[in-house]
Amino acid sequence: MNPSPPLRRTTLSLIFLLGTCLSALASAGTTIHTTGFETGLEGWTPEKETSLYDWARHSHGTTSRYTGPVGAHEGEYYLYLETSYGNTPGKIAYLESPAFSGEYILEVTFHYHMYGTQMGRLALQTFDGEEWEDFWQIEGQQHGSHNAAWTEKKLDLSRQEAQQIRFVGVTGTGYKGDMAIDYIVLKTGEPAAPGSHSPWTQSGSDIHYEHADGGNVGIGTDNPTADLHILGNLSQPLTGVVTIAADTTLVTGNGTRFTEELSEGDSLLIGGRTFLVTEITSDTALTVDASHAQGAEQVTAYTDSDLLSIQTGAEEQALVVNRAGKVGIGTAAPVARLDVAGGIRLGYDAICDQEREGTIRYDNAGQAVEFCDGVVWTVASGGEDGKGKSAYEIWLDAGNTGSEGDFIASLRGEKGDIGAQGSQGEQGAQGEPGSTGAQGPPGIAGQDGADGTDGKSAYEIWLEAGNTGSEAEFIAALKGEKGDPGETGPQGEQGEFGSAGMAPYSLIKRFTCSSPRVDQQDIDLGLDDTNASFLVAMVFSSHVGASTDHVTHLFGRSILVSSGAWSYEDGTQQGYYNEDEADSNGYVGITHNGNAAGSDWYGNHEFLIIPLKDNHRMDVRLCDGYSSGTHKIKLRAIGYFE
Repeated sequence: MNPSPPLRRTTLSLIFLLGTCLSALASAGTTIHTTGFETGLEGWTPEKETSLYDWARHSHGTTSRYTGPVGAHEGEYYLYLETSYGNTPGKIAYLESPAFSGEYILEVTFHYHMYGTQMGRLALQTFDGEEWEDFWQIEGQQHGSHNAAWTEKKLDLSRQEAQQIRFVGVTGTGYKGDMAIDYIVLKTGEPAAPGSHSPWTQSGSDIHYEHADGGNVGIGTDNPTADLHILGNLSQPLTGVVTIAADTTLVTGNGTRFTEELSEGDSLLIGGRTFLVTEITSDTALTVDASHAQGAEQVTAYTDSDLLSIQTGAEEQALVVNRAGKVGIGTAAPVARLDVAGGIRLGYDAICDQEREGTIRYDNAGQAVEFCDGVVWTVASGGEDGKGKSAYEIWLDAGNTGSEGDFIASLRGEKGDIGAQGSQGEQGAQGEPGSTGAQGPPGIAGQDGADGTDGKSAYEIWLEAGNTGSEAEFIAALKGEKGDPGETGPQGEQGEFGSAGMAPYSLIKRFTCSSPRVDQQDIDLGLDDTNASFLVAMVFSSHVGASTDHVTHLFGRSILVSSGAWSYEDGTQQGYYNEDEADSNGYVGITHNGNAAGSDWYGNHEFLIIPLKDNHRMDVRLCDGYSSGTHKIKLRAIGYFE
């Protein structure tokens, strides 16, 4: 198997095969050009298209984690394309070879490393002197780790008339996509003229292979062992991407269609390693015949296309050998080792021995189909009594054992592909009535009917029944006798206790403050042995001073004001009013705004319900704001709430 997916899938036909062989002529006077980037770019030229960075010469690992090789393939240096710092997605950078005048690039061998789950695409283009043409590409993560071995790739360019080549790097979806190139070998020379030094000769529209020493023709292999030797090239990419962990045989897919695109026994290329499919369990899971040494994550997998396809001039399938080695004659999708769409003509064969056991022939003399059991030929359609043997009997005569069910099971071939949908059949006879369906929605309301005649009142009907009396007597006649008193019901459950009221309590606390503010914590209120949560008090504040004074005195369990709490008399500088407090029920206060008053005392008072701390005490912040004199504060408690 040849693990080398090309840029485009090509169906192999004999015409293409021979045309390829004729074009792949031997070259005379070839020259080898080796570039390892150990001393520089060595004649190669980087060029940015949309990429932010050129292909860069580097040693050791790249600058990003989870991507790039651990070091060069050969020597110390290699080239890589950086995908960090915004150089994604789809950014393009070129690496151009020297131009060769008067000769062509006949072959290129290079090594690449593509590790990273956000890997982009690496391509190679050829230039014939007029335009660049795509020739090869590979996309997605191809290596399982930094330490994974570099992949060698050899491309035959002898049919391209390439004067120059270039590598094209297209970045992926993120920084984990650093691709690398190293150790490039170019073979250049002048291709030999057709027929001059080639074993292929041309006469009119015919071609012919002839070599003095004989020789075989190989497709996909450089070591053919038959006149025509075809080795599948694993060129068909699967849908989606696959992952295989190191030292395991389980392959999982993302967006894959394993049951549609693969069969057991197919070849599979994953991360530079080739495997055989042993079991397919679903569209996203299968197992292979060997474990993967390094593993591969989110990479494109490849399988074989058909090995040989021969069509008539009308493009009807004449002969196909598919990737599983099944041969189809007259069918493009063989389901058995040999699948013939049509009759088979048998000839005569005289020899029946162990090598030919299971062979059938047509006996011209006896005009019968005969079967070789490894010793003699026997007629396959008749027995000694003149009656033909059943297929089961012939199966037993051939040395098999088992029931007729075993025989029938042995005849069953592999499941074929789903056939095309047939044309629609004729309409069948009407079936039996189905069961009653669910009730439908209400219909549209009908129109109101005509008013009916007025009916008689209950009182009139009562009179016609022979009763006499007024309407009041009629109504009284409808009332039944008074019933007996009912039994007393059970007592209801006790209701919840109401909340306790304010407990009377008497206490006087005195405070003094001036600029700057005063903070005190855990003021003892004499309530440590109670369950008090709120203190009810009247707070008096007085001030003496010759200058304007604006302060606030705060009391509570959580005083959160972080800026000046005072405000001007005219309503500006409302720090206390505008504060965005996280716990609005944590404290209360009294604002003391004053103007210049000479040496006179003036003050303020408020009735407060002060939140207390869990230890039944309180914190205070006094003279918060602008204080120019001395404040005396008196707190007079009258009670508390639990």
